[in-house]
Amino acid sequence: MPPDLGSVFFAFHASWWGIMRSRHLLALAGCSAIALCALGAGRAAASCASGDGNVEPGTCANPQNLSTSNATGTVSTGATLTTGLQTAYTISGNTSTLLNNGTITSQRDGVIGGTVSVTGAGDNIVNNGSVLNTSPSNAISVVAASQGLASLTNNGTIGAGINASNLTGNLINAGQINGGGPNTGIGAVSITNTLGGNFTNSGMIAAPLTNGNGAVSIGTIGGSFLNAAGAAITASDAGSNNVTAAVDISSGANNASIGGNFENDGTISSPTSGGVTVDGTIAGNFINTGTISAGANNTAVSIGTVQGNFMNSGLISGTFASGSGNTLAGGGGLLVALQGSFNNSGTIQGGAGAFLSLRGNAPATNSGTINGSLIGLFFAGPSLSQPEQSQVVNTPTGLIEQSGGAAAASGCAQVQTLFQQAVGGSGSFPCSAVFSTGPNSAGFVNRGTISATIGPAVALFGGTFTTVATVDNPAQTLSISANLDLTNTGTISGGNGVAIDYTEGTSASTITQAGGAINGNILLSSSGDTVNVTGGAINGAILGNSAVNGANAGTVNFALGSGGTFTTGGSIDVANVNVNSGTVVLANDITVFSTVTNNANLQLNIAGGARTINGNYTQSGTGALTMEVAPSGAAQLNVTKTAGLAGALALVYDPGTYTARNYTLLQAGAVNGQFATATASGANPGLAQTIGYNPTNVQLCLGSSGCTQAVNPVNPVNPVNPVSPGNPGTPNAPGSPPNAPAPATAAPIVVAPTNASIFAGTTDTLVLQAQQATATLVGRLGDRLSGGVTGAAAALGPAPPGSLQLAQAGAGNLGTFDNLIATLPDAVAQYGGWFRASGEFPSFDRNGVAPGLTAQNGGFLTGLDRPVLPGVVIGGAFGYSHADAQQHSSGNGEFDTVRIAGYGGGWYGPSLLTATVGYAHDWIDTTRTFAGIGTARESHGGNEATVAGQWALPTQLPSIAGDLTVMPRAGVQFLHLSEGGFSETGADGLDLSSNGRTTDSLQPYIGAAVSRRFTTATGTEITPELRASYSREVLSNNRAWNVAAIDGTPFLVQGVRPSRDMLALGIGVTARAQQNLYLYASYDTVVHTGNTTDQLVSAGVRIRF
Repeated sequence: MPPDLGSVFFAFHASWWGIMRSRHLLALAGCSAIALCALGAGRAAASCASGDGNVEPGTCANPQNLSTSNATGTVSTGATLTTGLQTAYTISGNTSTLLNNGTITSQRDGVIGGTVSVTGAGDNIVNNGSVLNTSPSNAISVVAASQGLASLTNNGTIGAGINASNLTGNLINAGQINGGGPNTGIGAVSITNTLGGNFTNSGMIAAPLTNGNGAVSIGTIGGSFLNAAGAAITASDAGSNNVTAAVDISSGANNASIGGNFENDGTISSPTSGGVTVDGTIAGNFINTGTISAGANNTAVSIGTVQGNFMNSGLISGTFASGSGNTLAGGGGLLVALQGSFNNSGTIQGGAGAFLSLRGNAPATNSGTINGSLIGLFFAGPSLSQPEQSQVVNTPTGLIEQSGGAAAASGCAQVQTLFQQAVGGSGSFPCSAVFSTGPNSAGFVNRGTISATIGPAVALFGGTFTTVATVDNPAQTLSISANLDLTNTGTISGGNGVAIDYTEGTSASTITQAGGAINGNILLSSSGDTVNVTGGAINGAILGNSAVNGANAGTVNFALGSGGTFTTGGSIDVANVNVNSGTVVLANDITVFSTVTNNANLQLNIAGGARTINGNYTQSGTGALTMEVAPSGAAQLNVTKTAGLAGALALVYDPGTYTARNYTLLQAGAVNGQFATATASGANPGLAQTIGYNPTNVQLCLGSSGCTQAVNPVNPVNPVNPVSPGNPGTPNAPGSPPNAPAPATAAPIVVAPTNASIFAGTTDTLVLQAQQATATLVGRLGDRLSGGVTGAAAALGPAPPGSLQLAQAGAGNLGTFDNLIATLPDAVAQYGGWFRASGEFPSFDRNGVAPGLTAQNGGFLTGLDRPVLPGVVIGGAFGYSHADAQQHSSGNGEFDTVRIAGYGGGWYGPSLLTATVGYAHDWIDTTRTFAGIGTARESHGGNEATVAGQWALPTQLPSIAGDLTVMPRAGVQFLHLSEGGFSETGADGLDLSSNGRTTDSLQPYIGAAVSRRFTTATGTEITPELRASYSREVLSNNRAWNVAAIDGTPFLVQGVRPSRDMLALGIGVTARAQQNLYLYASYDTVVHTGNTTDQLVSAGVRIRF
């Protein structure tokens, strides 16, 4: 039988060290029975101790044989028992109890001032005071016991540790237990054999250790282990040591165990040793919500087997130090064999993050972080040759990483050497984020992140090797059938250019790339692995070494579904490639032992370039070969063996200037069959298109003469009238162009780009956005001074009172309004601040050849203004907006705008005059998507200059519903927009460039608003308003852009022309919430006149300071 994985692991590892830090401190003691033995010479005076073993208040010095039997011996509160001798107190009998409420001090060996000897069964020790020892030994030492101490409870202070053989009941520490002195070989709590009950620590246990055991060292625990929240167990080194761990549950027979759960909610730590070591089995669950940490090159948690579940939501931390050389783990975080599930939502880290031996079929799930400087996660089955039946899942929040840099590289070399020494042979043990060995029947699912810095992200180990002989295990020859089915929808990134290394696999594995990204190469085994690509990206090569592995070099299947697209991110070298659905863009060469089979769409986006298939190419009747064509050349597919053709040939023409010429589309060792159809898309070349077939190539001929085809006597082009086999036509030599006359000369044809009106669409959106912002500013001040809706929200004071007649102010100028100003409140001399948030939704229907456009714009304007003269107000404003535009095809635009403006206005007789001047800068990004080819992207800037002025005449008119405020208005606004040049990237021959353009807009407008102010019973003023306006664009609404193709051919791209005439309607409401606070909301729409519609929703606030 192969050795148990745990034993193999421990053979690999000379030692696993760790620190367990817990917020609770544990104290364990256990013996046979308790007797506090010989106290040396001298006896306490009768006044300080009674015959029944009680010590009364006062001081009892150097007592001799102070004992209790079958009763309670009490050191009373305020009593002090001191001894410089060897025996301080003796407990004998079956139910005796020592209750200490005072202080017991010894300068010699012993725990209660001497040595505690247990001779009865069922005795107890309860300490509520202090038990001190000034000698380098233990404060409580239980010896010569046959049955064991019943229980030990500490609520006070034990100054020099507990040393016992057995404890039949519980050990509870709620106080402080300090460890034995240096070089004693004994920690704070040492129970050599068995603790029959539970271990509970809610206090502090600390031991300075040299050449000894852990702070807590117990052979076996019959119950559970709990280090509670806030408690701590700490082993602090006082020099060189061989301490195993801060908490060490072990025995010489290697069968130590815990009968219940192991739970740490506090801190367990050691700077130089391990954290927690359990040599045997934890029958319940392992739960950590606190911190367990280990020293350099030590393992934080090392457990033989957990029969229940492993749950970590805290921190388990080991540390790797370069050059350790004596441990395979190099300072691990976790080493454990599991019967139940594994669930990590916290952090596990170390030289090796986590070593898992999965012995059941429960899942292993990571939603936290597993980090190793050498190896992130190592998992296998019950043994190296037994299959894993537990699925391993890395959730979307999970991170598994190998994070070591240059220092870890030397550690990886040590790991490689130790591994080979341990197992024999030349097996590979690379440093990696995920390392699996043995057969796997459940698989690994990654939805999160797996990354490595110096090795592959995922690696396998398998093969035949001979284990190194040990005392317990003779050398054995093992054959490991290693495989791992991997499904990825997250991110897998390798550190040495390799993301997945399956070269050591000995049976077939399946890798499914369903989403996310694999960054790095995929190395396949010689066992016939399969790579299924259904989505996401592979930014690297897929290599199965077909020259060596032949038919077992692996298979790549593309099943992308209808409309799915995948672009190769590296070369492919396998046995077979199958394109079963979707579009595969061939950006790299392919080498196959057998055949590339195309049942869907294989696309070449390299006009003027070539891709090579080293092997055979077969296209079925459902397949299509899509080729990009440019004036300078066409994409070319080279097939080193046989090309079997059927299905469709789809040609995509780039914009540019075309002349009559021939292009070679396909070159092969032999061409069998023909495409059933040949289609053209993209730009229209305007020339006759003919496809010519020859024995070793396929030609595209543009021009009226078409192609002259060499005839294959075996498979003639015209089966109805074949060439006589006795006198066949002369075929071309392989690799040479067809024997065809030069096509007739034709005039050059200029082919325009398609899908390019998004540039003009962004201009439409920017112009409309700027006009709305300008209208807001002139309307804002006009409303403010007149008491309109936004003005009521922003007004420093109410509108002029009473009915305002034209004759009221006379014919003066802006500085002569004595009668009017006399009515204005003092508040008009105060500052006012305002804020307005808005969302705008314009839409432009298509016209001419330009598709329509919709956009969404959101942003804000904010400002501060104040009067500078009677009836005259000036202010400044700042704003930001973000807009997204979608062309009704496949173009999109995004733009961010920052705007500043000044505004002002005042009364001129009964008229209210306002104006604004502003500047804005635009950051503009556009994308144009071409299915299966790529996305053309560009960024450019824009600068806006705006000027606007408005006249308004607010008038109050009586009505049945009360006085109405009617405000006719008229104005004009001007915009100058200058957009910079750009050059697109990302779509090869379909990319365009431009030198930019300028756009001017001049719009006069007229309108009117009607409002009515109401006061509620609570005194809140509410003012609803209705408004309407009409505007006309008097300058050009042409949105044509000058662009150029890759070959320099210039084009004029027409965009949507927005409506010249626009009718806008609006409604709003203002509420005066407080004396100096106004809130408002409004809705405006540009009615669908012509091809333009716009909707604007806004809300704002005005505060009077």
